This record gives sequence, structure tokens and C-alpha cells, in this order.
Amino acid sequence: ERERNRGGKFIKRMVNVFVPSPSCFLHHGELVLRDGVVVGEVRAGSHGFTVGGAVGLAMLESPEEGVFLNKKYIESGSWEVLVGNDKYECEVSLQ
Repeated sequence: ERERNRGGKFIKRMVNVFVPSPSCFLHHGELVLRDGVVVGEVRAGSHGFTVGGAVGLAMLESPEEGVFLNKKYIESGSWEVLVGNDKYECEVSLQ
């Protein structure tokens, strides 16, 4: 799913999430944080037994006017997913 503003920039974007922790299980609805700010939620998730962690798809939304969800934005910052009361560091990617 892609949603763009008039300038052709992404303001909503589906991304891949990987949590490299064997104790983490993603289902759906878990919050995704970038630099401590909620920017999206997991839409589908599971445990990736062959990769040793949790995998999922998350929908991100631009946290403020003028911030676009491009490759640079995705690859920068510190990413976490909130599962229950626990925060796990995660990797977010476009592929």
C-alpha cells in the first residue's frame, strides 16, 4: 500500500520488520518506534524460526508534516517494536 502527497513523496509506507531476538513473537498491533516516537504498527507478524527472531510487516505513517518515508528515513534512526510492556530493538527495511 502506498500513499503519497501531491509532491510524490511517501507519507505512508509498508515496511519489513525483523526483531533479532528468539524470545520475541510478533502477531499484529505492536507499535513501531523510531527514535522513541511511535510511527506505525505491525499489521502481520510471526516467528521466523529459520532466522532466529520475529518477522513482520508494518505500516508506517509520517510523524509530522514535511517528513517523508524515503530510503534515507528508513535506514536512519533507532528502531524498536513494543511487544506488551517490552521494547525490542529491530531492523526496518523496504525489502
